[in-house]
Amino acid sequence: MRKEYRKAVRKAFTLGLAETAPEMKPVKVDSPLLFSGETVFRWSPGAGFMGWLLLVPDQKRQAFTVEVGWSNQKRFPALGMRPSVMLGPDDPLPFDQPEGFVRLGALTSRTDRWWALPDPAMENPGSIRALKASLEPLDQSTADRDAERPVAEALSEFAESGMPFLEAMAKQAGVTGP
Repeated sequence: MRKEYRKAVRKAFTLGLAETAPEMKPVKVDSPLLFSGETVFRWSPGAGFMGWLLLVPDQKRQAFTVEVGWSNQKRFPALGMRPSVMLGPDDPLPFDQPEGFVRLGALTSRTDRWWALPDPAMENPGSIRALKASLEPLDQSTADRDAERPVAEALSEFAESGMPFLEAMAKQAGVTGP
């Protein structure tokens, strides 16, 4: 994702999350599972349980996804890969797993959901003019405006499905109360 979009998405997502799910706090984490440009949020309701939210920019396209994670071991999940859980249409939620990551789209529509931002080269394949437009600098106000809708959609899906999933995982882990 180009730097102007990465900055706009991160800013809008962080501000929106503070309103949508204020219990999710931005944190710095050192893990081999994290890649450049990803933003990490954590929820610590108690009893050793930690909920995680990752804002993941695509490295090649103008798009991002969101991953939801959990750990009953009071840490950033120590896994072999991310996401560690792939849910099919009829698969049950992974309440039996002590930690993991799942894409938000797998919780909402059982698909690998990515939110796209405008990219003339992808919208007009084969057009030299569109390719040139994709490579020109983008002013920050345009990037901010372009990021509003996809970020709002992602935050809405997190509020509807992601946070309730984390709350259910916390309850399964023995965390009681808010």
